[in-house]
Amino acid sequence: MIVYGSCHHSFSREWQKSSLAFQHLEGRFPYGINAQRCGSRGLMLCVQAFLLKHLLFVKEYQSSIFLSSALQPNSYERRRALIDGLCEMLWQAGERRRCCVCLQQEHSCFGPDYRYRVDNITERLHLFEFKKLEDLRIFIRRHLEQFQGDNSCGCILFLYSLVLSRTLHRVREDMDMPEDSKLKLLTDMEECTPSLINLLLTGRAVPHLHNGDILYNRRGALLSQPVRGSKQRSEVGFLFWDKGEADDERTEVGSMLKTPKFPVWLTKVNGQFGLLFSTNVDLVSDWRAEHRFALHYYTGLVTQEKPAQLTIDTRYNRLRPKTSLRRRDQDDKIPALEQCIMTKWYGANVLWNGTIPFY
Repeated sequence: MIVYGSCHHSFSREWQKSSLAFQHLEGRFPYGINAQRCGSRGLMLCVQAFLLKHLLFVKEYQSSIFLSSALQPNSYERRRALIDGLCEMLWQAGERRRCCVCLQQEHSCFGPDYRYRVDNITERLHLFEFKKLEDLRIFIRRHLEQFQGDNSCGCILFLYSLVLSRTLHRVREDMDMPEDSKLKLLTDMEECTPSLINLLLTGRAVPHLHNGDILYNRRGALLSQPVRGSKQRSEVGFLFWDKGEADDERTEVGSMLKTPKFPVWLTKVNGQFGLLFSTNVDLVSDWRAEHRFALHYYTGLVTQEKPAQLTIDTRYNRLRPKTSLRRRDQDDKIPALEQCIMTKWYGANVLWNGTIPFY
């Protein structure tokens, strides 16, 4: 009910085929998860964000004698980073006290029921609960193939594990969701909702992206109940831009998500997910590092044939035309990814360094 809003719907074939499989080790993105152009892509890239956090910034990896370069890991290191990323996300959802992992077994746990549509996945789930992070890490290491295998439904298993780690009760509380509510974690098009993005990135399924709780509306009147947002700085961040939104009604992303603890950002630009990241951890802690810096952009799609490294310069604001009409025309010519970047670094100049801009 919480995932789909109904027990009579089942996952599409694209979701059922989605797993957390790596790209070719000898390819241009040996650190990357192979994301499909479907609804599970947002979840895949959230996992990718935590994987990169461990590869780039965890001292245990930086001191490893096996790791020659953070973005050129060997098979052992990228597998290890994926395990640690999955464990961190589940442990965070369980408030660092407990978590749950869902795996498939051969036989169904229950028979047909008119209240539920058989999908050959949910009825075969076996639940494992953990109260120690190290026990969780050992278990995920042993059963990683269920999340990565070609014939597995790894993304669905991880989604269920995440929800049950948070617990159904807490997910409903996060979403301000009464028993008869139609709120859910996937849209009708099977895309990730803001609640699911927050659950993946922060461990809490709040339905909004701003900071804290909003108690009053724009007219200053007290709301009947608070509008909940992010209450603490996230490990990895989120940036959003949609050309269809009016300037005075744009989706607000608060600083808790815009300025995470590590310089890795999930992006959603005109409905498409991607990933921006820097190899310089000081980018989110030292304002001097923000004068001129590089950002890598990763989509996980087969259409991205080579790495994209953008240079961001915030020392001089890009020139803007004086009249609002000319400014609107100029904004329409700015690549959408640049518009998204400017929600974090306003007025920044973006150099694409030979990469064709993502519009």
